[in-house]
Amino acid sequence: MMPQKPPFRWALLLLATVVTFVALAIASPEETVELNTLGESAVNTAPAIRIKLAGEPAPKPDAAPKPEPKPEPEPEPEPESVAVNRTDIG
Repeated sequence: MMPQKPPFRWALLLLATVVTFVALAIASPEETVELNTLGESAVNTAPAIRIKLAGEPAPKPDAAPKPEPKPEPEPEPEPESVAVNRTDIG
């Protein structure tokens, strides 16, 4: 391969620069966009957005009241045993 001569490199650089400026001219908008400057009375009137990453927590179940303990039944009185006289038997 033969080394390229310096004028050829300068021509390629000039061509690339021209192509770049032409592309920028084509891509530029026709009118510039005006940015509104915020004054002293500028207030953000947009409603706030609340973002929740987690779902709503499950409601805690109401503690069921403890049932009243049933009263223990009174023990039935044992029938009095009739005393048996051994002397009566017989």
